[in-house]
Amino acid sequence: MRMNIPNSAEQYGFIVEGLGAHSGRTIMLADFQALLTASSQSMKTEDYRHLVIQDNVLLKRTESARKESFKRLKRLYALDPELLLFSVLRKLWDQSPEAQPVLTLLYAIARDPILRVTVDLLVDLPLGE
Repeated sequence: MRMNIPNSAEQYGFIVEGLGAHSGRTIMLADFQALLTASSQSMKTEDYRHLVIQDNVLLKRTESARKESFKRLKRLYALDPELLLFSVLRKLWDQSPEAQPVLTLLYAIARDPILRVTVDLLVDLPLGE
């Protein structure tokens, strides 16, 4: 089930080609959950930056770690309510905390071409593996 995403999807927040953000790091689920839990749907990118760097909602020990975490989260998830993909994720986020890991994975698949090509492998794995 190879997913073909048209280049025009980039305007909505997809990343169509290239290495993608997840190739160098995990999907940062715990940090992403902490950030979205501490935020509201009305926030802008700069508000997310403030939460991570000034308010230290991710509980990082140093300012440089907070800055690096924000940089990676921004690259991974855009954190831009102007992008349709992020806007929809943000609206769904508070509806079901149990669904947050799956929402994050689906969003990560949309944002990372390398992760996207592994979908068939992931779908075919038995539950728990």
